[in-house]
Amino acid sequence: MIKLKHIISEKKELGGAKIHQIDMLTDRNSHTRARAELARHIGDKRLIKAYEGLMYVEDLLRDANDTSGARNRLDKKLFAQAKKMYSDYEQIQGVF
Repeated sequence: MIKLKHIISEKKELGGAKIHQIDMLTDRNSHTRARAELARHIGDKRLIKAYEGLMYVEDLLRDANDTSGARNRLDKKLFAQAKKMYSDYEQIQGVF
């Protein structure tokens, strides 16, 4: 049986203003915060909490390199969802 959600796959745009907001965060070297912002736009509560946890650890240790492995694993899920959801995914990926 084919589910309706697999048939209807119309993508929406994130929009230039939101992409610019994420771009500004990456320009300020707030890469994890930028990823959390994208997760907020996607609406994945688990990814939001995970990135917020990474931000807490990075602030505590004053080093983002220690969390890079976990962030890379989360990024795979985040960007896969963004690619499915947004038609302007290339622009989103470009700001990271």
